[in-house]
Amino acid sequence: MEKTINVGIVGCGWFGNFHLDNLLKMENVNVCALAAQNEERLHATVKKVPSATLYKTGEEMLENQKDLDAAIFCVTPARHGALEKIAAEKGVNIYVEKPIGLDMDLVNENIKAIEKAGIVAAVGYQGRYNKAMNDVKEFLNGRKIGYVEGKWLGNMPGPMWWRDKNGSGGQIVEQCTHIFDILRYLVGEMTEVYSMGMTGIIQNVPGYTVEDASTVCAKFANGAVGNIASACYFDTDKTPSDIGFTIYCEDARVECDWSREIRLITLNKTVTLSLEPTDHYNSVKTFIEAVRKGDPNAVLSTYADGAKTLKATLAANESMVKKKPVLI
Repeated sequence: MEKTINVGIVGCGWFGNFHLDNLLKMENVNVCALAAQNEERLHATVKKVPSATLYKTGEEMLENQKDLDAAIFCVTPARHGALEKIAAEKGVNIYVEKPIGLDMDLVNENIKAIEKAGIVAAVGYQGRYNKAMNDVKEFLNGRKIGYVEGKWLGNMPGPMWWRDKNGSGGQIVEQCTHIFDILRYLVGEMTEVYSMGMTGIIQNVPGYTVEDASTVCAKFANGAVGNIASACYFDTDKTPSDIGFTIYCEDARVECDWSREIRLITLNKTVTLSLEPTDHYNSVKTFIEAVRKGDPNAVLSTYADGAKTLKATLAANESMVKKKPVLI
């Protein structure tokens, strides 16, 4: 009989509940523990899994829940760091929501602890787990890429922590990280960034320290260049968000409307691929099966790989402050 995987979830906000709902669809998975500082959310979430043990913090859960096989961390960016290291030391496999932190020194310490422990450590860059994205990767194989455009243009998310750049890292680090990551996955590593931002559109929002919009010029290891734009000032009651990317090859073009469709365009043919809304489920399911088998090879975004995406986005923030290019 297949082994039951005991899972704890840290963070009972919208995303913690989203992952919980997906875990409850999987066979031989037992959500045995929940942790959240917000007691109201914690007690609302446990109604879905009445047998789960409740904790005030993830640290408390990792210390006291002895039967944990895996933990999913859905905490704000500034709260990452200690949890991952404790989990590694306890031998608990981890799935970490992006971004994996705001401090590369802490992240690098975690990489060492994870490697020493030999645990499965995945990051929630779910776009990599959509079949259409991997069809794109195959389509691009062998093609010469010269220019890339990425964008995450929309409104300001509601949580108070998001609008404080010290708590979220800003839009490049917290939201547009998905675009940085999928471009790394499809095009290759970024080696240099130069960015700038603007403010002044969003007014009279308490605690708001994030740029209204930003643009990042990026250079890739294969010689390609690109631009990645972010904006959070849209009034989405009046204009839709615009999220996705375009990759320009010598003989073809790839256009992606995030969460909707991808178009593979050549001179005489356009192939449209649907982006099925299964990538979050696939991402967590892949992690659970990797834990069950004790084999991380199926994980498409490991913690160490997620650290490369974080490094690129933090470099973009650094460039904005220094007003000059930053090597990654």
